[in-house]
Amino acid sequence: MSSNKKEETKEDSKKSNSEVDDTITIENDNVATTIESKNAILHEKIFKPADSYLTELLQNVHIQTLYNIFVVAAFYLLTYTICHDYFTEAKIYLGWRTIVPGFRGLPYALGCWFLLHFMALLVYFGVCLWTKTHTFGVKGAFPLCLNAAFLTLCITTLFLTFSLCALCTLHYQFRLGCGLALLMESTRLIMKMHAFVRSTIGRTADPTPTSNAPLNVADLSHYIYFLFAPVLVYRTSYPRNSTPIRWSFVGARIFEILFCCFYCTFFYEQFIGPYYRQFGATPLQWSYVIESFHGMILPSTMCLVIFIYMLLYSIQNLFAELMHFSDRRFYTNWWTATNCREFFIKWNCLVQDWLYEYVYKDCFNYVYSNRLFCSFTVITISAVMHEIIIGMSLQLFLPINYICFGIISFILMYIPLRGRIGNLILWLFILVGMSLQFCLYSMEFFAKVNCPKSLNSSLVEKLVPHIWTCIQIRN
Repeated sequence: MSSNKKEETKEDSKKSNSEVDDTITIENDNVATTIESKNAILHEKIFKPADSYLTELLQNVHIQTLYNIFVVAAFYLLTYTICHDYFTEAKIYLGWRTIVPGFRGLPYALGCWFLLHFMALLVYFGVCLWTKTHTFGVKGAFPLCLNAAFLTLCITTLFLTFSLCALCTLHYQFRLGCGLALLMESTRLIMKMHAFVRSTIGRTADPTPTSNAPLNVADLSHYIYFLFAPVLVYRTSYPRNSTPIRWSFVGARIFEILFCCFYCTFFYEQFIGPYYRQFGATPLQWSYVIESFHGMILPSTMCLVIFIYMLLYSIQNLFAELMHFSDRRFYTNWWTATNCREFFIKWNCLVQDWLYEYVYKDCFNYVYSNRLFCSFTVITISAVMHEIIIGMSLQLFLPINYICFGIISFILMYIPLRGRIGNLILWLFILVGMSLQFCLYSMEFFAKVNCPKSLNSSLVEKLVPHIWTCIQIRN
């Protein structure tokens, strides 16, 4: 009788263990199925050879004519500037008086640039070290401690990378040109480093049966190619051209970059500087503020279009040609968008793809599977980074870009606009928003010069805009 009871007990324990194992297997399968079903909802970025959108449009003779008009206008502004400088001051500056102060501290910025890339190499070797130590143990507390340690080091490295550039910008008092270039470059490298880490180490965070599979890190040459290629989403391979570099194409892009810089310099010297240089030095008149706001609509819109053209067409195509990168869909026809959501998706595909791949999808899969929440997270992160870069470059605190970009545009994303009316309203929002930002940032910048605060001011007083200080002092 006792032996029969023991056998029954053993059989029951085996059944219970098998049921537990089946339950664990079912739970793992359910988790994997849930992740797969979520991933099925979200699309995957696929790189394929494609010309830039404007490159295709410029094959049309009508679009070519519009391009020629801009070239002739640039030539006219160039000759006008030469005549104006020569006849008024007997010298030819060609915007040099604006460019030189704007890039003050360039040697220090170049030093920070080399340190940025050194930090990026440290991230690569850190990932290589992680892949070697990760294979030592796959069970117990060792993988968790190892992942936590590397995650902490990675976050610290990314934070120090941006903090280094921010501190250099503030310490050496970089102006707009130098500070903006350095902070944008640091942001670009941080996005690339995060993409590389998320695509390798981050795969172990997926609760799938293949999470413990051995990981292979790409060669250092491929990682360096990724750092300089005009792409932010990491892949182990990219489509490349086998044709020789078209040096005439490279020369044309360099020529465009120089002319775009001259365009922005011209608009600053002719419109922005004369309007706001005396702001805060004289009593404020609201008629002057309203007039200057409307006077900034055309220059601010032109600066926006020229900056987008230089950044997304000239610079990206320049590096794509030099590195034989064949997927050149850095943007699409954003100017025909009929609502804010379509505009944000089309106007900067590089940043949009990165935000979708590493912010939106991770929020959707691991935080909260709600598209409204994920979209709000994406817009908030993007708006905060834009505000930090602008504020650090100008060395002031006035979160007007965050209000326009992070709050108002998010609300407009869910207004059902379409067709020609939607495109008109979108362009009205762009024009008014850009003019408002140009006005307020220019006022704040010159108010900081004309109405400086005392060094003993509290933190709250320092965060109060200088515009308000000038109004209290002058009125």
